[in-house]
Amino acid sequence: MSNLDVSKLNFKVIAPIAVAGAAVIYFGLSSYAGSQAEKKLGDYLYENRLDSYVSWKSVSSSPFGGTVTIKGLTVESKEFIPVELSIEKLVIKNYKDDDDRFSADLYFHEIQPTYPDSDFAKAYNQEIFGSLLYASGQTQVAPYDLSVGWDYRADERHLITQADVDLPNLFTGQVKVDLEGVRDIKSALFLTQIHPALDVLPGIPNELLGMNNRAINELKRDIQSITLNALDFSFKDQGYLKRANLLDKRYNITPVKVTDNAEKEREKLFEKQYENNYEHCVKEFDSVYKNAKKACKAVIGTWYSQEKGFKVAMKPSSKVRLEDFSRLQGNKREQGRFIERLNLDVTTY
Repeated sequence: MSNLDVSKLNFKVIAPIAVAGAAVIYFGLSSYAGSQAEKKLGDYLYENRLDSYVSWKSVSSSPFGGTVTIKGLTVESKEFIPVELSIEKLVIKNYKDDDDRFSADLYFHEIQPTYPDSDFAKAYNQEIFGSLLYASGQTQVAPYDLSVGWDYRADERHLITQADVDLPNLFTGQVKVDLEGVRDIKSALFLTQIHPALDVLPGIPNELLGMNNRAINELKRDIQSITLNALDFSFKDQGYLKRANLLDKRYNITPVKVTDNAEKEREKLFEKQYENNYEHCVKEFDSVYKNAKKACKAVIGTWYSQEKGFKVAMKPSSKVRLEDFSRLQGNKREQGRFIERLNLDVTTY
């Protein structure tokens, strides 16, 4: 397991979540009572040869069929892609799938390795979350929550999608995007491949989509006609940066002067680092973004634990295609015009 690369391990984490979610929502469990929903789930998994990989403790449905709750969900596979994940509770709401609309909200509560001391758990912590844990002096990630939602209206080619993650002792992050011109909802899964600036958006590896290269390339071409109505992103530190900065001050900052209070001297040097990076940020972006000082205070301040977190909002004043993000690689004038068109706002949490 230790030799597996990060991309494969990311696939391992995403795959069981996708399987568990798809196995429930695609046949409309919300229209069944609890016992019927559980039977339908079992039948679906059996028919698709997934029954040996997925198990659960209970399935319940709300009286009016709007919510399905699966408790004690476990996804395990020792074939091809080793996976050993447990989800304390999966809640599915607002499911709809007809000719004009496809929507759902999925809430995964307390995701964690099934066996804490297994090889999978070790790789899960070391390869996927390793850099975060190492920098903050931790050895394993606590059970975390994840929510994913989407509302796609085919007749309007309109998609709103969002994802939230809550990693205890590390951070919380949220992203919500509003798009028009989406011919096929699957094309939204390739948004991260347009420009690095869109890496905050959730994506899914090509392997999970079950499509050939020709179909995938067609979807990527479709992205060129998609326009951005709005994008919201937020990050809030829950201990990761605070602990990382404490360790950095303790072990990586060496006082120039020998004084009776080395900690105070380290603190001064750390503050100087923050000020230098803030000034560099302002110098870099002041010519292309009118609110560069406020934005740099939010982002750099968060990185150096001067702020709790930051929020980014984009609500373009005029039409912006997703492929237009390539303008961020242009000259300063082109960058400035594009950022102004985005109606960008960066604030502290």
